[in-house]
Amino acid sequence: MAIDDDLGDGRFSMGVRARGVKDRLEGRFMSKTSYSLACYMAVLGTLIVVPVSSHSQTSAVDVAAQVREQGYPCVHPVTAVRDVRSSRPNSAVWVLRCRNATYRVRLDPDMSARVTKLRSRHH
Repeated sequence: MAIDDDLGDGRFSMGVRARGVKDRLEGRFMSKTSYSLACYMAVLGTLIVVPVSSHSQTSAVDVAAQVREQGYPCVHPVTAVRDVRSSRPNSAVWVLRCRNATYRVRLDPDMSARVTKLRSRHH
């Protein structure tokens, strides 16, 4: 690295060549646009992947809680599968399978869940 000129107050400025080396050492070899795009893609990838995986793991537990609030027993929720054909944009329909019964559950925003018992299982 070469020192280009004295700024007069005891500091020295670095030349273009020295700044290029410094930028590479500090990881600034990407343009601002490329860096912004890389950050955006990383965040977007996280937002897409995380909710899907966590949603599939917790949906049975969440729907079972709604069923229990309506007074229906759900012993150990096994699966909750979204009924895409019956669902509407603001009204999700799930088929919840518990160890003791199966329910169809309609979840509307700001309303109580509408629960229909499909079948009982007796051990």
